[in-house]
Amino acid sequence: SLRQSGITLFPGEKYRLSATIKTQNFNCERGLFVVHNDGWKIDWGFREFPANSDWTRIESEIIIDDSRSGLYGAAVALFKTQGEISFADIRLEALTEIGKQKSFSPLGSCQDRFLVPLEPSLANIPNDQKTLPLFWGYPITDKTTCEVVLDEKTLPPLEFVNQIASIPLTQASPGQHHVQARVLSETGEELGRYEFRFQKIIPPPVASDVKRLNSLVTELLNQSIDQDLVEFSFVQSRDGWIYFELNGTPAGELYLNSEKLALFPGPYAALEARSRLPRGIHQLSVKNSVGALLIVRGIPELFKYPTCFNSEVPGNGKYDWDFHQKYVLDACTTLNGAFLPDENRQEAKDRNLEWFPNLGVSRDVETLTPAELIEKFSRSDRFTDPAGRGVTMDELFFYRAASGLVNYAAALRGLPNPDKKAIYTWFVGNPAIPGLHHNFMSAAMNAGNDRGFMLFEAYCQPQPSEKEAAVFIENKILPMLRQMNKFIPGATSKTGVILGNFTQIPILSLDHRADVDYKYYLDMQMNLLATHPECRDLPVTGYWGCQYADEELLRWSFRLLRHYAIEGQTSMLSAQFGFHYRPELLKNPNFSEGLEHWSVSGDIQSSSDTQFGKQGMGLWASGKRMSFAVFKGTDAVKEPALQQTVTGLIPGKAYSLQFVTADLKDILENRVNPRPLPISVDLGSPQLLPGKSFVHIDRRKKTSKTNHARINLHRVVFRAATPELPITIRSSGKVGEELILAHIQLKPYFEN
Repeated sequence: SLRQSGITLFPGEKYRLSATIKTQNFNCERGLFVVHNDGWKIDWGFREFPANSDWTRIESEIIIDDSRSGLYGAAVALFKTQGEISFADIRLEALTEIGKQKSFSPLGSCQDRFLVPLEPSLANIPNDQKTLPLFWGYPITDKTTCEVVLDEKTLPPLEFVNQIASIPLTQASPGQHHVQARVLSETGEELGRYEFRFQKIIPPPVASDVKRLNSLVTELLNQSIDQDLVEFSFVQSRDGWIYFELNGTPAGELYLNSEKLALFPGPYAALEARSRLPRGIHQLSVKNSVGALLIVRGIPELFKYPTCFNSEVPGNGKYDWDFHQKYVLDACTTLNGAFLPDENRQEAKDRNLEWFPNLGVSRDVETLTPAELIEKFSRSDRFTDPAGRGVTMDELFFYRAASGLVNYAAALRGLPNPDKKAIYTWFVGNPAIPGLHHNFMSAAMNAGNDRGFMLFEAYCQPQPSEKEAAVFIENKILPMLRQMNKFIPGATSKTGVILGNFTQIPILSLDHRADVDYKYYLDMQMNLLATHPECRDLPVTGYWGCQYADEELLRWSFRLLRHYAIEGQTSMLSAQFGFHYRPELLKNPNFSEGLEHWSVSGDIQSSSDTQFGKQGMGLWASGKRMSFAVFKGTDAVKEPALQQTVTGLIPGKAYSLQFVTADLKDILENRVNPRPLPISVDLGSPQLLPGKSFVHIDRRKKTSKTNHARINLHRVVFRAATPELPITIRSSGKVGEELILAHIQLKPYFEN
């Protein structure tokens, strides 16, 4: 896809959308070249393209309808493509006087031109690097030159080759350097300029005995200890995190660069520590550990958002510090957002845990000037909190208004940072616009004097089959990494991939399909990061949305992170627990086949609704029609019921059954009337796991975002006694009452 957003158009006026295209053996399941309203509810333009054509001009005159914000976007989006299609000279033109006067393109009006160093880390230029490339993403001629003053010495004019001017570095010694650069036209007119500093370093030696375990983890030491005092050295190849494990001794001691490391019990009766270390050679001393095994690994930053924030569904229990100690801290280096409790800050410090407050900037960057942003950032308690190592800026979009990216980049470069805070930037989308997106990326990656990272929001919805799900994950993550590296080579070293683990119906959920186990799907996502060569040495990974994860998925999330990003495994963890993409215990659990495979008693029909999934169930970014069964109220003695006998359960294994109920009239009328609904489930007399089963009634206050029907969420967690289990769901609704049953999930339960 290619997108531009934030365009002001005038409803009712006529516009022309056009482009020149060329195709070769091209087809796609769905193709769009369109203008769309805010939220992409309506679009206008092209939906079909020829299979083979030479360069051809296509045009469509369109009349624009209303958009809730007054803003519109343009997009090329192609789904499941084959062959090749090329687009050139894309235009959106107003055809009426009102349209010409009222329309506005923030990118088209952007007068700034950016000269950008193509380095993700200007503070770490290797001493043997011969040139530093500067990119100019705008029209040039063979007479356009780049004038560079390096450390107050004017260099001979540099020519552009493929829009890159290369500053020679052979005479630059290790240390800080200052660059003033200008782009000049053939007449000497200044077209753009940029002033910056960079640092040349002598890289640490390459360690020959490093063992790569997977794309995320390298093993630096694996040694048996046979003396009371043993000393080692190891090489940290980048600024980042190191994991230490002392296995087989309850009283061992580790000293890192002469400082004693605080060791904590790990999940396998080992003593563990994690520490962020600068690149270079480090010394490690081991005491009182004869017979123990010492393991030292390079790992990515392990990220959790948010810190100590409870679920809105009380049945999950508390996600407090005790929960973190049991299920999170063994696979976490960094806590983000919310607040780190005062009483736990010392333990967090002892564990070398880092905390990043989160600062919302999404709208500010489009409404405030760089100077105003600098003032706001500087005054924010999120930026100045002494307990925070840095701050995460939430969030920036490649496809939104150009002004926001320009303002944000300028603010980062001008932001005073006396405490040397790290600055991480949440982002959505892929870079596409030369110059503008180079500038944004460079500012974000080099923020805080090389303490900047960009965090990609990789939130994946499940697909009908495991094969389609694998393709979806790859298409979500890998094109982003390729495009980031295409814009700034080596950008992967400053890019984190943050997965979504939010699965809590009805608050916010990626768990869109009743027939899919999201635990397995999240395993697939982590497995890609751990095994794909394009994800090699990702510096940050973890999860956003932990307050919206149910307790099972939250515990599983950090067990996965431990498996891949500390233990360095490459095999699917799900195989150890018998999890599958589609458990296939229930047949037709989402009623997509009507009432097929269900034994029906009483007046029950199947139906569907387009808004219920997104609104009532809180399915994130869902626009699909949700099917369900409708129980008609009756005064008969025998209540309407659905029954299905499940086979294939493993006696002694834990399972969870979850489903949603609601009032059909509430759904159709957007009526807010939370209450217990008379639908119940009968599993016979299963052994319930204590404290895990509940019925949650969505009693959130009515707001503009929650003006919709309220659901009951049923969850039963039990241990199977036999391979077969009859499931009966019945309704005792009154005459005239129509109650729905939807999204029935039966899957193995992750105990610990």
